[in-house]
Amino acid sequence: MLQADAYAGFETLYGPARTRPGPITEAACWAHTRRGCFDEWEQHKSPAAKQALDRIAAIYAIEAHAAFAPILERIELRRESAPLVDAFFAWTETTRAKLSAKAKLAEAFRYALNRRAALSRFVTDGRLEIENNIAENAMRCIALGRKNFLFAGSDARGERAAAIYTIVRTAKLNGLNPETYLRDVLTKIAEGHTIIKIEELLPWRIGPQKSRLLPRAPNPTTLNPSHHLDIRQHSLLLELQKEPPDISKIIKRPTRRHSCQAGRLLLG
Repeated sequence: MLQADAYAGFETLYGPARTRPGPITEAACWAHTRRGCFDEWEQHKSPAAKQALDRIAAIYAIEAHAAFAPILERIELRRESAPLVDAFFAWTETTRAKLSAKAKLAEAFRYALNRRAALSRFVTDGRLEIENNIAENAMRCIALGRKNFLFAGSDARGERAAAIYTIVRTAKLNGLNPETYLRDVLTKIAEGHTIIKIEELLPWRIGPQKSRLLPRAPNPTTLNPSHHLDIRQHSLLLELQKEPPDISKIIKRPTRRHSCQAGRLLLG
């Protein structure tokens, strides 16, 4: 399942023609749905846009209680959202028929109506968020530096970058300092932590209380005997540059375990 905006590049992922490993179920984003109505209200003070915003706000009011609840409790709380979501789409369809097809608000309503099923999935699936903002905010630092990251050099380097970004953001979402976490993990591996117990080093397993408080990592190019980053750790960093980690083994929990991947990808 992929929770994302309506980026056209994702369409082939949802198509029935996708056979390897199979089509992905779309879960749409209410923040993107709201944006078109908000822009119309800001620019033209349209009463219909204001009513759409009020209806969406009522759904978000329930979600404020459900957002951080366990999965089963989320589903129970969202039972109150179901009639509001249905009423929103019924009202949107009726109102759109009264607008000019070229109107910006009509376009915003079509965006919502075309994704009704995808926008409604969060109601009955406790793994899903109401919106995709968590993933987008996590990717913002990448977007800010996109000119620096424009050329990865090869597909393999791009995969390595994606793996490292995922690890860093997942560490942050689990309350860990990414630098401290990575240094801690590399230290434990260098000290003989076995591959069969690698899951013990996942961010949500190691936890802030179990992570060692290591000092700030020095620049590997200026290593000297006084630095805490020893030659074994430096060698491991070099190995990471050569061979990307298998991210399917590193990040494989659903969102309620705070794993973060581009587009809010849920495995299952």
